[in-house]
Amino acid sequence: GFIFNLKNSNSISYELYGPLEADTTSISDMYQGSFDSDQLLQIVNKGFGLIWDGASIECIDTAKVSIGSYLMYNNPYKLSFYIATGVPIVIWSKAAEANFVIENKIGIVVDSLKDLEKEIKKISEQQYEEMKQNVKIIQNQVLNGNYTTRAIDSALDIINKR
Repeated sequence: GFIFNLKNSNSISYELYGPLEADTTSISDMYQGSFDSDQLLQIVNKGFGLIWDGASIECIDTAKVSIGSYLMYNNPYKLSFYIATGVPIVIWSKAAEANFVIENKIGIVVDSLKDLEKEIKKISEQQYEEMKQNVKIIQNQVLNGNYTTRAIDSALDIINKR
């Protein structure tokens, strides 16, 4: 639901992809349509990949369980997808993967999408290019299945220790 609260500005232009059941009239200048994953990997190649959920640009109220709460606990598909495309990430500061983004210097974290324009303006072209290079390092690991292999190996180690 948050996408219907997004607004393009002079410094931020959103491109939205995916199936929508709602009327897209209010976001027609941002909505690019729905594509399968392989096509989308070729299309998404600039800017930042946004990992957000919930009904508002505030993501969720952490005092209540809401649709966006899952970001606090899981590793969303979108993170791997955006890394596979080679673009830096924008993620909610309380998301489980926010520290991964910070530690690997592959994007920015924000408390609210209201802060996004201010945070992006702080990033120099050189800093953005460094983020892209850092994403590329992880991109190879994602595309080669290294994280999946590590997760399976860890699970097997736990099972074998029982």
